[in-house]
Amino acid sequence: MTGFARGLRACTRRTSGRWKCRPFIWTARVTAKKTTREVNRRQAEMDDHGEGYPDTAEGPSLYCSFRIPAGLFVLSSYNVNDDGHSANGKNMRRDYRVALRTHEKGQPLNDILHFLDEPELATNRSNEFYCGVWKSFLVRGPAELTLEVNRNYSFNTTLNATMLDLVEENAPPYGSTKEQWKKQWDAELLAAKSGIAPVSPDQTPAEKCFGQLEGLLVRNPKEWAKNSPELYMLLLRTWVTQAGTSDALKGIVGKAGTCAMRLNCYPLWEAMTQKLGVSTPRQIENAMRWDGVTKNYIGLEYAKIREVVAKMSLQK
Repeated sequence: MTGFARGLRACTRRTSGRWKCRPFIWTARVTAKKTTREVNRRQAEMDDHGEGYPDTAEGPSLYCSFRIPAGLFVLSSYNVNDDGHSANGKNMRRDYRVALRTHEKGQPLNDILHFLDEPELATNRSNEFYCGVWKSFLVRGPAELTLEVNRNYSFNTTLNATMLDLVEENAPPYGSTKEQWKKQWDAELLAAKSGIAPVSPDQTPAEKCFGQLEGLLVRNPKEWAKNSPELYMLLLRTWVTQAGTSDALKGIVGKAGTCAMRLNCYPLWEAMTQKLGVSTPRQIENAMRWDGVTKNYIGLEYAKIREVVAKMSLQK
């Protein structure tokens, strides 16, 4: 992945999937009692410094290009207008147009000269995001794509994060190994080629609907993205009330959790996951802390997370 932008904050570093303070800055902040050893995160952003241009000028805007591997993924951008209530009144004027286009074939990822000549795949808008907002796109690889966060005559353009996530609930390294994930993905692709998933006469209507929805994700991702949210919500409302009524109904907890995850209801998904005795990614991440010696886990994220998962499994 390549982020094409100016002014990336020098005070932070991408570590273990999140932005962390550089050790010397973190130590200074702890000494000044602005944070603690247990809280080593701080805000980071890319900034096009649009404030240096007239309000009526277009751009500069921000562009991030991605090389998507084979498979289904969710490509997301995150923005938070934390200083939107500042006294100068300018920071509140952030209203961005977010667009996703194919990247020009044969060109380096940081070459966006012909961005506007490429077909536009999807677009959205980021505004009124004082509390933070995600804009997500379902994408299929292999592909090369470019995401534009257009200044749209705002004070300037900022972008706090871009993320590429697998659509699987138990994605590696948290819920499985790479090998386990690939085996499951290959099995899902093979099943998708055979058409509509078979149903059992013992299944309830809700279970049949759930199975077809999950199969549709692989067979026809576009239709799944368009039509699944309403159905997942209906299924979740049905199952979440039943899940806590008796031990005999614990089997539906996993399906209800999957529905919550598909709807981005992550606190509920975490609660359902923990009911099954499975550690959530948040719990795994919280178990990983800088030890005061190692500067970061860059390049070692997968191995370190799998190491923590193994330790947590032995403790249960």
